[in-house]
Amino acid sequence: AEPFRSLGMYSALGSGEHSIDVIPGADIVFVHRPDTYMWKRITYEDRRRLIKLVLDAKVTEPKKDARLLSIPFKDYSTNYQLMTAEEMEPYIGEYLNDGDRYPFLIEIINGVLKADFGEGKVNLYKIEENHFLIEDWNDDVYIIKNEDGEKELICIITLLNEGDYYLEKGMLNKANYYYKKAEKYYGADQRVSQCLHDLRKENEKIGLILE
Repeated sequence: AEPFRSLGMYSALGSGEHSIDVIPGADIVFVHRPDTYMWKRITYEDRRRLIKLVLDAKVTEPKKDARLLSIPFKDYSTNYQLMTAEEMEPYIGEYLNDGDRYPFLIEIINGVLKADFGEGKVNLYKIEENHFLIEDWNDDVYIIKNEDGEKELICIITLLNEGDYYLEKGMLNKANYYYKKAEKYYGADQRVSQCLHDLRKENEKIGLILE
């Protein structure tokens, strides 16, 4: 589609419209890194529309001495507990994930504890017993045993996404279940507060008694 074809654009694409778009005719390399771990998904048309806006906004020629600038790397591991292979071993395996059809998988790769959430593997850094930080997402997860004695991994992202799904479907008690579970572990997190606010507004319309 134009103007991309005439500008010779070609792309490397990843899941959820992550992309590197090279546009020789405009002397632009567009790197698209949406936060696909949260809320709504980005579509193909969303990405194309954004690139078109960037192209339309370009009003000057590129600098002759243009250079790449390094983005500072934040090493999360320096603030968290280092773990030996023996300490990592008990965490290896599959975990139930309330709010997702697929279980989480935790494994050791090259001496690092990693979690597979179905969208790639990310590092886990230990904060305290059964409490970890997910690198890249920069969110906390908790490992618990549920009422049936099964291992479960509590993740705010999947709980809120599932709550949003049921809120949109008008199934307010189901939405309330997931939002309240997120609130139990994540307290006054702004995202949880916003979801509960949205739920209350919807509930005011129908006067349902939330369980």
